[in-house]
Amino acid sequence: MVAKLHLPQNKVSRLICWVIAIILALLTPGFSEMINCFILALVIVLLPQIRSRSLQRPWIGLLTIAVVAAAVATLAPGNFVRSASYQHVDLLHSVVLSAASLGYSFIGWFSSGILILLTLLVLPALQRLVNDPALPITRFTRIVWFWPLWMLLGLAFCYLFSYLAIDGPPPSRARNLIMPLLIIGWFMSIAGILSYLLRRGATPLQRLPTYVRLGMSLLVLLLVLSDQNITLKRSRIGQPTNSVTQAYRDWLSGDAAQYNREEEARYTLIRQTLADSVVIPPLSVQPVTLVWWDISENPAMWGNRAYADYFHKKAIWVKL
Repeated sequence: MVAKLHLPQNKVSRLICWVIAIILALLTPGFSEMINCFILALVIVLLPQIRSRSLQRPWIGLLTIAVVAAAVATLAPGNFVRSASYQHVDLLHSVVLSAASLGYSFIGWFSSGILILLTLLVLPALQRLVNDPALPITRFTRIVWFWPLWMLLGLAFCYLFSYLAIDGPPPSRARNLIMPLLIIGWFMSIAGILSYLLRRGATPLQRLPTYVRLGMSLLVLLLVLSDQNITLKRSRIGQPTNSVTQAYRDWLSGDAAQYNREEEARYTLIRQTLADSVVIPPLSVQPVTLVWWDISENPAMWGNRAYADYFHKKAIWVKL
């Protein structure tokens, strides 16, 4: 599939495309270990083409760069320091727990109805796109199993890696990174299925009536704005179970901006303090999609020590 993709014919445009691709391959793995799990999944899915030598060398080189960058980011010493603070379980137990947690996450992702409604809304448009041979998406969806396998393997690796590292599912901020990859994999999988059905002579889908599309769009908007408080607990009001919804809540409420201002004020205080020990004020807000843990009032905690080392200080702690 990748081997059949065509870059622009103009040499300058081709060079720009390759430079951008190499930069992305180098930098993207550093954002999160979750992305690296999907890179590993991509390698596995492309193995048949790599072994048969049908994948062109430039693409193999680009994939190699991404794999090396992912390995460097994943094997960073800080990851092992954090992992060492957890009580680990055996591999089989981690596999079972990660599979159960991933299944539960799938229920959460799809039970809200947002993804299903969006899929129904875009089905006719996707069908038109995959039926146009001039568009890249047509070549991307030639192999019907490629995207579903990549998506499922990537998700499975994310959850297994998380259980092996921290004995639990990925935190909210990690799931926020997983969600766009899930959406890409999901819609490309749907596009691949549509392409396959069209090639098999299936009847093209008809466009939904305007009033149906409008009603479904309004329902999607309402679901996005809802906190999806499925437990009906008063203490959970305004705290969405959907991490994407929570991310928008953190952004639009101003909590994310307030958190950023307070962190910047902390950094300024630390840099302007000449002493080796610094006491910083607590955070008034901790958006759940941005903050996993804050440093504590105990300067001996590993998080505090790492924080102090980063700023070249002996000790930094929060004054509560």
